[in-house]
Amino acid sequence: MTIPEKKKYRHNFVTNAICRLDFRSVPEINEDLLNRFRDVVKSDFPKVEEKTIRAITARLEQSGVLEQVTLPDQKMFQYIDANSENKIELAPDHLAIESFKYINFREFGKNIELALGAFGELVENPDFTRLGLRYVNQIVLNKGNPLIWANYVDSSFVSVIDRFFERSPNLARTMSQVVLNYDEYKLNFNYGIHNSEFPAKISRKEFILDFDFYTEYVEKEQIMPQLIRFNKESGIMFEKCIKDTLRKHMEVVDE
Repeated sequence: MTIPEKKKYRHNFVTNAICRLDFRSVPEINEDLLNRFRDVVKSDFPKVEEKTIRAITARLEQSGVLEQVTLPDQKMFQYIDANSENKIELAPDHLAIESFKYINFREFGKNIELALGAFGELVENPDFTRLGLRYVNQIVLNKGNPLIWANYVDSSFVSVIDRFFERSPNLARTMSQVVLNYDEYKLNFNYGIHNSEFPAKISRKEFILDFDFYTEYVEKEQIMPQLIRFNKESGIMFEKCIKDTLRKHMEVVDE
């Protein structure tokens, strides 16, 4: 199969772009560190929201009974930009950067580098356990049969709707997942009609292409190069999924 080229578009359907870096819990993420982190990012992310993380784990007793154990509450802080379009989330075990109005990786990468730089100045030698980059593409069109996507995405994605269910008007959701295990990283790919009005029947023309690239082997100096690679691979996968009618709708930009 010919590998398609990654293209640039004037418009995109990315509703959420998420970069997440997990690490073993860092006890020094305390109030002093959080204040210093805020000082570094506050010019771009002036709003702060504090949240409480409540977690429950299971413990197997000697009697063989599985007992639920409530863990101590932990604090998580979200640093949000002035327009509430981007946020940085810092918790004792992860750092996440999210964009709700994604433009391109160049702009998104600036927020990632800002967060990584602030974190790197405050925490020495964290034990990273996972690095991920996820793009949720919610393709919403304002006209057309909500079950007919043959001109927009690869027909294999909707074959079960077309053939087995024969475009039943009773469909309320149809989502599928493919997990790919490459040598150096993994991909969770979710696709289909999620239906934002679920459990109502499907009535809006919308389709999800959700690419979640991640690796469980992370070295500090390789974080940005790995994210650049994930971004490129995500773009290639997206091109394999869509057809020219959708490309025309998004407006290809000549470089």
